[in-house]
Amino acid sequence: MNSTQLIAHVSNDTGVAKKHVKVVLNSLLANIQSSVDSDDNVRLIGFGTFSLNRKKERPGRNPSTGKTIIIPAKNAVKFKAGSEFNAAINQGT
Repeated sequence: MNSTQLIAHVSNDTGVAKKHVKVVLNSLLANIQSSVDSDDNVRLIGFGTFSLNRKKERPGRNPSTGKTIIIPAKNAVKFKAGSEFNAAINQGT
């Protein structure tokens, strides 16, 4: 599902116009991104938690040449699904 399809589903479920749903969705995503960028976790009870995962610089190996390289430090977004989300996904399996 892409964002256009998600907006259409939410609009159908709520009766709210697609243009309003799009504004709310864009604001929600921008606020999650801004919070995580500021190293503030976003916890949505029952759904999951978005957090910043800082990865340190580390040695690695180029698989084609075998030469040792340095993999630079970087930030990555981590998402941990909540227990209710996991339970819903695993029902009936």
